[in-house]
Amino acid sequence: MAKKQKKGNEINSLIYVFSLILIFEIILIIKILKRFFYSKPFLNKNNNNKNEITYKNCKCSNCKKRYKKYLLNIKKNNINLYFYIYIILFIFFLLLLITFYQKIQILNEKKNFNPFKILQIPRKSNITTIKKAFYKLSKKYHPDKPLTGNKDKFMKINKAYRALTDKVGKENYEKYGNPDGPGFIKIEIALPEFLFKGKTANFILIIFTFFMIGVLPVWFMLWFHKKDKYNESGMMNVDQSIFYQFLDKNCKIEEIIFIVGLANEFEDIKIDNNDEINKIEKKFKKYEKYFLKNFDLNLLSDGNKKAIVFLYEYFLHEYEKNLFEDFDEKFINFMLKITNLILDNMIYMCINISMSYDFYKTFDFFPENMFKNYDLNIIKNLIILKQNLFQTGNLNLINNYNFLLQLTNISKENFYLFKNIKNFQDLKNSIDNFKKDFNNDFFEDIKNSIENIPEYKIESNISLISYEIGDLIILKHKIKRLNLLENEKIGFNHSNIFPENFDEKLILIIINEENKIIFWKILNFSENNNNYFEIENNLLAEKKGKNIFKILLFSLNFIDIFYENLLEINIENKNDFKLNFKKNRMRFLMSSEEINEYYNNNKSPYYYLFNNNKKLKED
Repeated sequence: MAKKQKKGNEINSLIYVFSLILIFEIILIIKILKRFFYSKPFLNKNNNNKNEITYKNCKCSNCKKRYKKYLLNIKKNNINLYFYIYIILFIFFLLLLITFYQKIQILNEKKNFNPFKILQIPRKSNITTIKKAFYKLSKKYHPDKPLTGNKDKFMKINKAYRALTDKVGKENYEKYGNPDGPGFIKIEIALPEFLFKGKTANFILIIFTFFMIGVLPVWFMLWFHKKDKYNESGMMNVDQSIFYQFLDKNCKIEEIIFIVGLANEFEDIKIDNNDEINKIEKKFKKYEKYFLKNFDLNLLSDGNKKAIVFLYEYFLHEYEKNLFEDFDEKFINFMLKITNLILDNMIYMCINISMSYDFYKTFDFFPENMFKNYDLNIIKNLIILKQNLFQTGNLNLINNYNFLLQLTNISKENFYLFKNIKNFQDLKNSIDNFKKDFNNDFFEDIKNSIENIPEYKIESNISLISYEIGDLIILKHKIKRLNLLENEKIGFNHSNIFPENFDEKLILIIINEENKIIFWKILNFSENNNNYFEIENNLLAEKKGKNIFKILLFSLNFIDIFYENLLEINIENKNDFKLNFKKNRMRFLMSSEEINEYYNNNKSPYYYLFNNNKKLKED
C-alpha cells in the first residue's frame, strides 16, 4: 500500500507540473497567434445588420495614407524580437511537455506493473511454472521472430521474470513494486550529443556561463534602471523637475515650446554630419528671441537644439519648403509622439499643482517660494499646443482662422477663398459653394475632413444637499458627441500628419470665481462604448449670496474646440436657493471681429458651446 501511495504521489507531482507548463504553453500560443494573425483595427464589415458596431473613420486622402502606414507599423511591432522569443519559449516548453508526458506514462506503467499478469500465470505459481511461462512467451515475442516478434512485450516479459526470480529484482519488486527499484524521475531533453562531447563541450560551457553570469544580471540591471528612470506614462522622471523649474504661469506659448525642447528624451538625438550641425545652429539663432530669458544655452546638447528647431518650425510653419524635406520622417514621427507625452505630463502637473497650492500654503514650515501657483492661462496654452500638435496648426495664425489648417488641402495659400466665412457652422453650410474652386478630389477631401471634426453638447444639472453656506452641491454633467450615428464608434481620427491613430480626448475643468481649479477629468471618447459621458462631482457653496462656477471643456486633439458653461448659484438664506444659467448660445467659430473683441477683453478666442437656455425650478 505504501509503495503504491509513493508511486501515486510521484505521478500527481508530475501531473501538477505538466498542467502548469501546459497553461503557460497555451498562453504562449495565444500570444503568438495574436501577433501573427493580428486584426486590422477600425475596419467596417459590409453587411446589413443595423445593430453591428461601425467605426467613424476619416475618409480624406491624408488619413487613408496614414491608415496604411498605421497597419504597417502594427505588423512591424507584432512580428518583432518578442515574437521570436515567444516562439523559442514555445518550442522549449513543448519539449518539456513531451518529456513530462513520457515520464508520466513510464510511472503509470511502473505503478500498474504485475509480473504474474504479464507471464499469464496464477499468483501462487512455483518457480517451474514461472520458468515454463517465461520460455514460452519469450520464444513467441522475441524480436527476431518474423510474425509474432514484439520488442516491447519481450522486454516486459524479461522484466516480469526478473521480478520473480532474480534476488535483487525480487527484493525491489517487493519493496518498490518494480524490479528496477525506486522510480526516481530524471527530467531530460534530448539534445544532440555533439553539444556536450568532443571539442564543442568547452565552447558550450563558456556560452552558458557567459549567459548566466553576464547577460542575465546585466539585463536585469538595465530593466531595473529603466523602471527607476521612467514614470508610468513613459516619460523620464527627471523631466518633471525640469518642467517645474522653468514652467511659469507667465510663460508665453513660444517659451513653452522652448521648455518642451529641454526634455531629456531629446538629449541624445543624433546629428549626421557637420553640415547638419551648422544648419541647426543657424536656425537655432533665428528662434532665440522666443527662448527663456537668462537661460544658459551652452547647457543644451546638439540633440536638444535640433528638437527645439523642429518644434518651432512645426508650430510656426517656418520650414523652408516642406517639413519632410527638412527632417527625416522617422525623426518627425519620434518628435510628435514624444512631444504629445510631454504636453500631457505638463498639463497634468500644472493642474495638480494648481489644485494643491492653497493646501500647501497653509503650512508655515514650507518656504514661501517653494510652490508655484499655475493658473488657467498656462493650462490653456498647453492645451492649444496639444491641439496644434495633432492638427498641424500654425500659431502665427492663431488669431486668424488657424482652425482651417486642420482640414485637408487647405493652406495659407488658399485662405483668401474663405474670407467671407464667419464661423465653422457657416463653412459646413456653404461648403458646396466652394466646389468650383477645387478639383473633385481636393473638394471631397475637404468635405470628408470637415465631417470628422467632432461636435459636442454639454448639459449640467445641480442639486443642493443643504442650503447652509459651505455645504455640498452635487453637480452632474452629460457630455455628448453629436456627429455620431447610432451604433457608431470613433475610429481612425483625422490628422494631416500625426503618425499614429490617437484617442479622441476632452478635458473637463471647473473653476470658481477666483479662477482656481476645483475639479478636472479626462474624457476618452475613443474608449467609451457610448457617445456620451455622465460625470458627477461635488462643489462647495463658498459664500452667502452669489456663487459662480465656470465649467470648461477643451478638446485635446482638435484646434479651437472649447466649450464653456457659467453657473450662478444664489444663496440668500437657509430657505432660499436659486439657480440661474447664464443666457447662452451655441457657436463653433468666431469671426475676426469677434476674435479681436475677445482679445481686447482678455478672453479666449476659442470656440464656445453653450447649452440652450434651461429654466430650472427653485428647489
